[in-house]
Amino acid sequence: MNVNKYADGFFGQNEDYSEDIDRLELYIIKALSGGCSRRELKCNDASIRVVHPKASNNNCFFKCIQQYVPQLRKLITKSACNKIRNEFCIENDCLIDVQSALKIFEKYHEGGDGIKIWSEGVIVGEFGAKEEPNLHLLLKDQHYSILTFKEVKVQQCCKDCGRKFINYHSCNTNMVVFRNIKMGKRCIMNTLKVDEINFDEPNENVVVVCYDIETHTKICVGNSKIHTPYILGYVDNIDHKFKYFAGEDCMERFIRYLLSLKEKTKIYLNAFNGSKLDDYEFVKQLNKMYEKENDVKLDNLLLNNGAILKATVGNIECFDISKHITGTLRQCLEDLGCEVQKGDFDYSLGDDWEKMLPQHQEDCIEYLKNDVLGLMELTQKLNQICFETFKINLYKYLSKSQFTFAVWVDRWYKESKEPIYLQSPEEEKFFRESIYGGRAYKYKHSFISSQRDAFNKKELNFEEIDDYLIDADVNSLYPAAMKEDFPVDTPTTLDEDSIVEFNNLILKNGKCPKVGIYRISYTTNKNLIDGILPRRENGKLLWDLKDSSGVYNSIDIDNAIECSYQVKIIEGFYWEKTEKVFRGYIDFLYEFKKKAKKGTALYTLTKLMMNGLYGKTIQRPILDENVIIRLHSEFIKYHLAYGGVTMKPLSDGSYFLTYQDEDKLETKITKPSYLGSFILGYSRRIMLNYLKQTNPYFDSPDLKNQLENSPYYTDTDSIQIHRRNLKN
Repeated sequence: MNVNKYADGFFGQNEDYSEDIDRLELYIIKALSGGCSRRELKCNDASIRVVHPKASNNNCFFKCIQQYVPQLRKLITKSACNKIRNEFCIENDCLIDVQSALKIFEKYHEGGDGIKIWSEGVIVGEFGAKEEPNLHLLLKDQHYSILTFKEVKVQQCCKDCGRKFINYHSCNTNMVVFRNIKMGKRCIMNTLKVDEINFDEPNENVVVVCYDIETHTKICVGNSKIHTPYILGYVDNIDHKFKYFAGEDCMERFIRYLLSLKEKTKIYLNAFNGSKLDDYEFVKQLNKMYEKENDVKLDNLLLNNGAILKATVGNIECFDISKHITGTLRQCLEDLGCEVQKGDFDYSLGDDWEKMLPQHQEDCIEYLKNDVLGLMELTQKLNQICFETFKINLYKYLSKSQFTFAVWVDRWYKESKEPIYLQSPEEEKFFRESIYGGRAYKYKHSFISSQRDAFNKKELNFEEIDDYLIDADVNSLYPAAMKEDFPVDTPTTLDEDSIVEFNNLILKNGKCPKVGIYRISYTTNKNLIDGILPRRENGKLLWDLKDSSGVYNSIDIDNAIECSYQVKIIEGFYWEKTEKVFRGYIDFLYEFKKKAKKGTALYTLTKLMMNGLYGKTIQRPILDENVIIRLHSEFIKYHLAYGGVTMKPLSDGSYFLTYQDEDKLETKITKPSYLGSFILGYSRRIMLNYLKQTNPYFDSPDLKNQLENSPYYTDTDSIQIHRRNLKN
């Protein structure tokens, strides 16, 4: 039958359209057949639905055609199926090939129903209606299944996250970020992950150990000082009991105690200001133990300005709560109303444990106990508020600025679908030039009240004095600046035509046409007594009236134009979109601060978080790589590979070496410095407005009155003015 189909329509080369065949090869292929004992299953994809009927004794074909065959419609039995098999010379319980299946259906089906049998996407047999038949079967893995074709719906692809969908979907923020990274658009990842438990509570996975050391100091060659611990006190969240090790081997014994907790997932080692002393001693002792035993190796060491930011060995990680709060331990314990307060100890009584009198040893232990227990109470208070508010533990973050940055990124991605893009190395260098500090300027050298003598002679009451100065501070300057509009999305580079267009628009409208960061040349307004735009010269920041050039954000440039500067753009970048990227975060914390009582942990935490975020946005990429070396050959290797290196000798004879790998700059850019530039720009605008409001002659050619009404001093967030100018 199939051969005839291939022959139909064939025209040979002979006159009668025949063809002479010298050789004919026939390949006998075993007929497709099916039958099984599978349970009933269903599977789906976008276009088909397959039902695998439950059958036994290889009767799945009969199960598929059951509703079309009257003899089988009520009940399928083994004997009934085999009776039909025998009519077509098929042995009992044997598989049914495609041709036999079609013959069975042709004989026994009722009505004008048709059938098609598919295998591997190809029709291998059909019978009945020429149009679309009622029944489609799929023969796969020697099993017949019922095949239903679905209406194919056109899928759409989301331009933001790349997900395919039919009707609608909600973008996953991390997918948006990932897609943009793949497209070459680097952006900040949301790394904040909530915790299920407060790490301070006793649990099977995390241990928090608060510790403190007392050291004696020896002066060595070159007046260098070597600190040697003689007692170490600690308390952990396992039993909350104070313990200590005394003697010059106290740090080694403490480390062995920590190593005995190897079954724990994480051990956080907390010391107040430990990044500058305690953790150094911890690292030094680890190095000594590694030389002897070769199995206690420091995994990671990160330093910044001489302080250990991060040190890890196995499951142990150093943590310093002083990086999350300001002030000394004594001040912090008092401000937060902790039950345990810091004590006092007279170090002149002796700093060598073996030589100290028993009473002095007891005093030292009691002093150390208060320090450690107070440290734990302080840390737990701050961490509890952090966990209750954000469901995260402070211990996972190196500093308050890193913690606040993570909270802000998480909150922003929950509020908006717009990723926060990171600048390229070339953009980073350009944007960095637009970052300037606040105006710190002395206008007048001194002030003497005209009523001083009368007051001293008791001729005038204090309440009657009206010739005096006022020191005014701006509350929450940076949080106020952060509630403004900031650029989002990737910046566009100005081309030559755009530069001409932008300069024409500045002349026409008196402001920058687009939010951006530009290199400009400018001519100052000589009627002012000091500059609106700062400039750098010989490492100094000057606020003068010298005509110059530099890189500034559009906020600073608009300030200058408003004060009659003449500005011309040379090059730069601009953004098409802006959003209030910090407002939700600031408003959220401000509401918490209003509800909190001053002096509580909640008040302290929210205040620090409101002011801590700004600094993170202008953080420079940290290119420093650190390694501890012992051999001269190691120094040569790093020096040849990276050029200039710096080394710091350690007391154990090794060296702490720092080098920079410029090739890693792109991966080291993790903060949007352009946002920091705009925060500073808005804060300078706020302070500039105060200068204008307090000086009615601010932009007047009357330089005498302008100088007389000018402030006496101003800095980043404060201004010192005469009382009469406050009325303005």
